[in-house]
Amino acid sequence: MVSSILARTALPVRRTSRARRQECVGGVCQPLCGNGVVDPGEDCSTCPADVPCPPATTCAAGVCEADCPEDVNGDGSINVLDLIDLLLLFGTTCP
Repeated sequence: MVSSILARTALPVRRTSRARRQECVGGVCQPLCGNGVVDPGEDCSTCPADVPCPPATTCAAGVCEADCPEDVNGDGSINVLDLIDLLLLFGTTCP
């Protein structure tokens, strides 16, 4: 009797399956990709619905990269502002 009462009042078990990329609560499973939340392990390659790339970029190996790398500041034009940004960084070291 006590075990049946506990079974009815127990909170639903929440678990995440990384292999299938889904979350299960109370025996009901939902896919994580497309849930509107950037979950661990999601990137623009594995879940473009949750991790979209900004305009003028393309997803390459899970990273959003500029379609035009010469457009240093990402404003959609190659102009003197890109040259100024490049000169400001000239001589610095990469992290």
